[in-house]
Order: sequence, then C-alpha cells, then structure tokens
Amino acid sequence: MAIALKQIKSYLRKELLQQLILGLFLLIVGVGLVWLSFSRDTVWTVLGLVSVGVGVRLIYLGRDYRRVEQTPLGRILLQKPEQIVWVYSIVTQRMPFGVEIMNNGLMYFNLIDGRVLTLSLPRSLLRPLSEQLNVYLPQATFGYTQDREQWFVANPELLLRDTDVRNDME
Repeated sequence: MAIALKQIKSYLRKELLQQLILGLFLLIVGVGLVWLSFSRDTVWTVLGLVSVGVGVRLIYLGRDYRRVEQTPLGRILLQKPEQIVWVYSIVTQRMPFGVEIMNNGLMYFNLIDGRVLTLSLPRSLLRPLSEQLNVYLPQATFGYTQDREQWFVANPELLLRDTDVRNDME
C-alpha cells in the first residue's frame, strides 16, 4: 500500500507544481498587461488585474507543493480513508486527425459527504493503483457503472460495501 500512496503523493505534488507555475505565468502576464495598458485601455487593464488576481490565488494555493498531505485528497487518503465510498477512473484520449497525442486518465474519489476529488494520472498507472487502493480501501466500491452513479447521487452510503465482499474491478 505504501507504493500506491507514494505514487499518489508524487502526482499530487506534480499537480500543485503545475498550479504554481500557471499562477506565476498569469501574474507576470497580468502585471505586463496592467503596465502596458494602464492609461490607454481600460479593458486590457481590467483583464490584467483579473490575471494578477487569479495568478496570486493559484500561487497561494500551490505555494508549498511538497506538502501534499495538506491537499483535500491527501488529507482524506492519509487521515480519513473511511470517507471514500467509490473510486473509479476514466481514460481520456486526445486524437486530432487520428493521431494520438495524449493518453491519460482521471481517478475519481467519491466521498461519503457527496464531494468528488480527482487525480490526473498516466493511463498505465490506473489499473495497478486501483488494485492497490482496493486493498487499502476495503469499504469503497471500485469501478464505474450508471447504477453506481445514481446510487451516489441518491445516497453515497449505498456504495459502502462489506469488507468481506469484493466487487468486480473496473
């Protein structure tokens, strides 16, 4: 199980670092727009100020990308894993003109309070990580079906399973 948590921490750290880089970029672009258009064009000045605001917010949220335990998903997995009732993943393929340029997936962690947390992962890690999490989260249901989605919307507790019974994997 330690391997699964290490992989999740690594990808959470990567997401926070990307958020920090995007925030820095937006901050620089926003300051540049404000500086170049302050006295000439109100629309570009406002756009620059919005960019600065969003950039500062992203920098604030991603400021310490090494502390993945402080992210919502990190806190749940490490401190309250029993709150996770349903885990599934979806693979996204981007193929413009028939040429595959991206092939990654999102792993969804659905919580007992109705919230949904996601983690972007390479496609090759989805199945092994799901198998490891199946052992770590014995109360959670794994795999997507439309019935499970309806159950989650109606009452997330319907997806809790007995620890003796194993549902089919995705």
